[in-house]
Amino acid sequence: MDGLFEFFSFVFSPGMFLYTLVLILVMMYWVVVIVGALDIGVLESVFGFMDGVGDGAAEGAAEAAGQSAGGALQGALAFLSLGEIPATVVFSILVVLMWFEAFLFTRYLPESLQGILPPLFFFAVQFVVVLVLSFVLTGLATRPMRRCFRTETVRGHAHLEGKLCTITSTKVTPTFGRAELRTDGSFLILDVRCDDEEALAKGDEAVLLEYHEEGDCFDVQSF
Repeated sequence: MDGLFEFFSFVFSPGMFLYTLVLILVMMYWVVVIVGALDIGVLESVFGFMDGVGDGAAEGAAEAAGQSAGGALQGALAFLSLGEIPATVVFSILVVLMWFEAFLFTRYLPESLQGILPPLFFFAVQFVVVLVLSFVLTGLATRPMRRCFRTETVRGHAHLEGKLCTITSTKVTPTFGRAELRTDGSFLILDVRCDDEEALAKGDEAVLLEYHEEGDCFDVQSF
């Protein structure tokens, strides 16, 4: 493949267009997350919702599978580490692998073999092969990542009062705030509140004050 123009012509060709389009969407998502073009509160509500929908759908599908298909789908979702790793991370890995495999499949498969089947049927077969192979590779790739995403949701931990935490939301208000606390090699995700909206920002250290069981949150102040 000679030249950048030929490369782009190939990746946007009919056989690659769908894979490339989805890959671009995934790349745009991670650019927004990394660069922080949107307020973190928006990211938490929008992309956190996406993770919640993905994880919730995985749990629902797994429950249905356990009732109707002997848990086969539940095992498949567990193989992908869904529920232990954010759905957006798993989906991104799957998309990247599918694009790369479709690239190799389309580029290097002899044209004589491609011409055996009608184009539409060939693309369908290609999609199934690429999806199955990517599914296996994604499951293998996500297994070592489980430890990195091991978190605990804190409920009823009044004994944490007085400990230091790190603010992860852009600010902390009387109605919203998020922080994390390192403990025993894992992260505790905390909901925190502060009356002074200008007192704390992302990355600041804060002291956990009073725990409110009703709202499952802590009052915090700058350290």
